[in-house]
Amino acid sequence: MSNLIGDVLQEFKIQDKLVAVTTDNASAMVSLVKNFLKVLHVRCFAHTLNLIVKDSIKASAELNHLVGAVKKVVNFFHKSAKATAKLKSTIGDLGLPQLKLCQDVETRWNATLKMLRRYCELHRPVTGALMALGKSELIISDQKVEEMRHACECLEPFEEATEMMSTEKSTSLSKILVVVRQLQLYLTTEARKCQLTSILIKSLSERFPSPEENFSGAASTLLNPRFKRVPFSDNAARLRHEEKIINMMRPLFVADDKQEQSHAVEIGTTPPAKKQKSFMQSFVERVKKIDDAMP
Repeated sequence: MSNLIGDVLQEFKIQDKLVAVTTDNASAMVSLVKNFLKVLHVRCFAHTLNLIVKDSIKASAELNHLVGAVKKVVNFFHKSAKATAKLKSTIGDLGLPQLKLCQDVETRWNATLKMLRRYCELHRPVTGALMALGKSELIISDQKVEEMRHACECLEPFEEATEMMSTEKSTSLSKILVVVRQLQLYLTTEARKCQLTSILIKSLSERFPSPEENFSGAASTLLNPRFKRVPFSDNAARLRHEEKIINMMRPLFVADDKQEQSHAVEIGTTPPAKKQKSFMQSFVERVKKIDDAMP
């Protein structure tokens, strides 16, 4: 793999222009970037979210029990034309939309979410059809369905975040800190307390132990005019990153000033006029006032 990538970089003559590489979390890819490419490694955020949710679902005994119960119901209806017809007629009798039960896919956690969500929508007609078919042992209680709804509420923000970050039309590095902080905030303040919530919070903290310490991600957030300082909870880390950005930019401004002074001497006119105020300055001042007013 390393030889192949090396050949491609040489073919396109970009081996000296490589700044960062994004891969999934596979150990082989991590090792490749670290030991061969030796550049900034940005792990795919959507893939990391996927691992967080998959691991959390596996670790939640309560949710696994619910998933297993729903799978039995779904498999029963999918394997029996008679049962499917009965469910369809029951849905019609209740005046509900003609929806179908969704099957789970082991490798995709969002398929598990869709299966649970669809079952919650069809719980009444499914229960009626199972009773009519003499399959009461498959009936899931209302209490368990309520637990299922709570689990869906916990997982839906991760589904939304994955869709938001899975884009090919724009870079999304600056959103990572924002999304991580919002997920943590949702789970700790809005989501209902259950085993899955606790596991998700723990898994998020393990995968992103200190997101504000990563300079590349933090700098991109600070430089994004939509976010700037807002997502940061660690002021010390933010100030360090701001200082580093300023120090990186300072030589560029010094070089520009020297060029302007040199140009003014060459044309031999009057001494250089005082540098005009940038048209962006008023905007910068307004943003600063807003930032300073924030708690």
